[in-house]
Amino acid sequence: MHNDHTKLLGGDPIIPKVCEGLGEPGLVSVLIPSYNRGYLIGKTIESVLAQTYRPIEIIVVDDGSTDDTRAVIAKFGPAIRYIYQENAGLAVARNTGLVVARGEFIAFQDSDDMWLPWKLQVQVALMGCLSRASPTVIQQNNSGFSGPLI
Repeated sequence: MHNDHTKLLGGDPIIPKVCEGLGEPGLVSVLIPSYNRGYLIGKTIESVLAQTYRPIEIIVVDDGSTDDTRAVIAKFGPAIRYIYQENAGLAVARNTGLVVARGEFIAFQDSDDMWLPWKLQVQVALMGCLSRASPTVIQQNNSGFSGPLI
């Protein structure tokens, strides 16, 4: 007998409006939550702007920073969508970014990480190949890759 885990709480799952639809085809929305990372956020953004894959949108959610984060981000002009919120924590900052993201794909970038220039290009290509077979999560961090190597 097949167990339907979607009914564990007694009803159909509630899917927020933000999750409806496929997003803009091909667009990768890069979400960068940040708190007091003015000293580093510029390098993080530069690593996203250096991506070989296009189209991308970059959304920085400033989670109540009291340093120069806003000024550093302002130097990038309209290339960055900047959202300020009162400090509410990493999860809330990520969710704030999800609400405004327009992309078919979502990439979470920590404010202290730098990406290799081909990261998004490879991930989008792999998702296109593998998504037909099974759900796929591919992650790269500063210490290398995690998960199985394909």
